[in-house]
Amino acid sequence: MTNNMEAKFVMEHEVAKILDHHEYAAVATVENQKPRLRRMPKYNKGLSIYLVADRKSQTWDPESKTPVSLLVGHEESGSQEAVEIDGSLTLHTEEVLRRQIWREEFGASFSGPDDPDYVILQVKAVRIEYTDKDGQKHEWFDY
Repeated sequence: MTNNMEAKFVMEHEVAKILDHHEYAAVATVENQKPRLRRMPKYNKGLSIYLVADRKSQTWDPESKTPVSLLVGHEESGSQEAVEIDGSLTLHTEEVLRRQIWREEFGASFSGPDDPDYVILQVKAVRIEYTDKDGQKHEWFDY
């Protein structure tokens, strides 16, 4: 294994740890030519990232890949560890995943995992920037 491959593996592991530690992400999109930032529930399996959205929210375009930026981590408690991800959102329709991601707290907005307004958006990353606990930034593209 080369040093570059080892470094990438270590960064992927550290990014996945941060993603696993946080249930929400700050999510930025553009709507009507204006930036929009919101906090959204997040689910991940390693570096496969999914967001929970309301079909009525206008957060995304189901017909195309909607550009998105995510920020996860960077706690007010002093930790500098954070992950920034640029990519696109696409509608994910796998029924098993919808049920796996469902949490009781979503019941305030949706009737259940079968609610047609409960949608899962998959994040396809094109750039990931990881800030480690010492504030050092590590970046890679086309993940």
